[in-house]
Amino acid sequence: MPTVLIALAHISFLLCAGMIVVVALTCERSQVRTAFLIALSVMSLWIAGTLLELDFRSLTGSTFMPFINVCYVGICLMPVAVLYLGRVILGSDWHPKKIHAAFLIVPVISIAVVFTNPLHHLFFVDFSLNSAEAVYGPYYYFHSVYSYGCIAAGIILMFIAAVENSGLFSMQSLFVILGVAVTLTLNVLYSFGIMDLPFSVNAASFSISILCFAVAFLKYRFITALPITLRQVIDLISDGYLVVDGGHGIIVRNRALSKMLGEPDGVTLGSDLRSFMEKYFDDISFDDFLKLQEKAVAGRETLVIEGRLKNGVFASLEITPVVQRNGHIGSIILIKDISQSKLLLEAAKAESRFKSDFLSNMSHEIRTPMSAIIGMVNIGISAADMERKDYCLTRIEDASKHLLGVVNDILDVSKIEAGKFELSPERFIFDRMIHRVVNVVKFRSDEKGQKFTVEIGERIPKVLFGDSQRLAQVITNLTGNAVKFTPEGGSVSLAAELSGETGGVCTLLFKVSDSGIGMNDEQRSRLFQHYSQAGADTSRKFGGTGLGLSISKSIVEMMGGKIWAESEPGAGSVFSFTIKMERGEGDGDADTDVRADGSRPHDVNIYDEIDGRFAGLKILLAEDVEVNREIVVALLGPAGFTIDCAENGAEAVRMFVHSPERYDMIFMDVQMPEMDGYEATRRIRALDITRAGAVPIIAMTANVFREDIVRCLEAGMDDHIGKPLDVGEIYARLKKYLPDDKPAAAVEAPSREKRRRSPDRRRMADRRIGERRKTGEGNK
Repeated sequence: MPTVLIALAHISFLLCAGMIVVVALTCERSQVRTAFLIALSVMSLWIAGTLLELDFRSLTGSTFMPFINVCYVGICLMPVAVLYLGRVILGSDWHPKKIHAAFLIVPVISIAVVFTNPLHHLFFVDFSLNSAEAVYGPYYYFHSVYSYGCIAAGIILMFIAAVENSGLFSMQSLFVILGVAVTLTLNVLYSFGIMDLPFSVNAASFSISILCFAVAFLKYRFITALPITLRQVIDLISDGYLVVDGGHGIIVRNRALSKMLGEPDGVTLGSDLRSFMEKYFDDISFDDFLKLQEKAVAGRETLVIEGRLKNGVFASLEITPVVQRNGHIGSIILIKDISQSKLLLEAAKAESRFKSDFLSNMSHEIRTPMSAIIGMVNIGISAADMERKDYCLTRIEDASKHLLGVVNDILDVSKIEAGKFELSPERFIFDRMIHRVVNVVKFRSDEKGQKFTVEIGERIPKVLFGDSQRLAQVITNLTGNAVKFTPEGGSVSLAAELSGETGGVCTLLFKVSDSGIGMNDEQRSRLFQHYSQAGADTSRKFGGTGLGLSISKSIVEMMGGKIWAESEPGAGSVFSFTIKMERGEGDGDADTDVRADGSRPHDVNIYDEIDGRFAGLKILLAEDVEVNREIVVALLGPAGFTIDCAENGAEAVRMFVHSPERYDMIFMDVQMPEMDGYEATRRIRALDITRAGAVPIIAMTANVFREDIVRCLEAGMDDHIGKPLDVGEIYARLKKYLPDDKPAAAVEAPSREKRRRSPDRRRMADRRIGERRKTGEGNK
């Protein structure tokens, strides 16, 4: 047997083993690395069996069948390894992964037949290393057909990969094909005796195959840059991906496109772009594509066209022409599902329209009462009789309350959008809260001759713990709207009941019904959105900011409930909502700040109740705005106070230092020039004077958010009054800090140390906010 062939056979084994080591150590784990290592390992087993037999024959001159059996283990497994390698190189899924193992059934049976051949002679009837002298059994031919079929399929898959890809990827596939084809050709020639070749030629041929593999691996980066890598990248693209050639034939597509079109993977999407677009696109024609492509080629740029697919998806086509020296050779088309972004864009445009309408509406809502205020001021100035002046003042008060309601709505929405809208829970008597709300709304209902009824469930606890002011705001919004949208002589009703209670937490259900104009489904869908009303002409006909229902929705949801509406055009509406509140302690008799009829002290003429109790007391007022100083002096003057005014914080500190025992109370503005109210308060509290820690200091400011109140308390102030000023609220503070049973100068305030250590600043702020809010008559 030629020595050269035997030497090549040994070289083949060393090359194969070396290639296995290099690939295993230098390549990252991947599917193609695994497939290549399997092919090399099976090939090394084939070579090893052949070498063992060749070396044994050179020593003994006879055939040793166990070595031949080892050789046939590699021979039987090699076809499946080639098929698997071809599938991986192409990236094909032409058969499910679950049946990959099924291709090993025949090779395993073949190996078993070879090892047991002496018992049945199905594989060899008479074995000889000289193929011309060998006699094969029937199973050998079945095995050969199956094996060459697998190898042919593997080569075809690799050839397709070479055709579909160019340059680097094409050369990879061709060298792997060449390596497999060399061994396959010589094996066919030897096995079927076509040429009188020695047995060692099979092992020697492997050296050529492995050299081909080495060129693909080292020069063309086989494994690290296979076509499968590119195809996987394409399939990872979340958008639809198409590549068409110069004749608009589809040559590449990805799985995301199938998913977008609602087609299973593997479905042919059309062999050419025209049929593809006719099948799947609703309002983009192939002619539209051609026009855009022509423009993209001329400008060598990417252009976009948008349209709707027949399955309802709104998509954009990004067309990028592929142009070389010889002209346009194809296009890359990226198809994006822009349905969501389209909806968001339309929503943003609608929101913008709503805000534009809202700003126009706000201009009307603000300018109308301002015009009334300015007009009545001018009329009042020129009026000669007091009755005319009183009338002007009444109209100014009404317009001011309406304007304050508009401002409150805007501030509430701003706090909601900024995430600073919070509740201030307090103990309150439920039926008295309802009574106050009804008193406000029923006045307007009576003006329109409407029938207004209230039904309160007996199971509702008398005392509850929650934000009664915000609850009253929701009820006022809903009942106010019911009155506004119900014609004269119609009916409006408010009903409340206890729908459940768990662990002391009550679920209350409220319903506001009316016999008004009603709404259709489209109008109802916009009810609880910011800056939106039931119709574009709603504000023009009925007034209002369009914010009340969205604010109510936020309040209800913060109280653990939900709000909804039922309505039909011309048949009235029913607004319902639920909230959760804790059952309060006591029976309500201790609520001394509320009268039996539901009113509070500042709802009546406060001056009738003072009756000279504050005569002779002295107040230091720190306020930089002259008109605000005049208002406080006018409000407190009738009660007998002596008021000294400071125009900034520094002046207030100097006046107090000069005569600390003179003042029974300090009203402190916050935003002032030279020294603000916070610093002035801190300096007064820091004075080494007994009276500095005892005199009550009350913030009197337009800064009314929770953090503003907390900051005032932390600076050393005792309480907070918000602007615009309410005379009832001012006198409530006077009564609290200047009680009847103590002379003013003897009133003790908390020490600086107690103020600093107090853990209840936020709770106090919540209480101040609750006391400051009132149920206004503005459009909610």
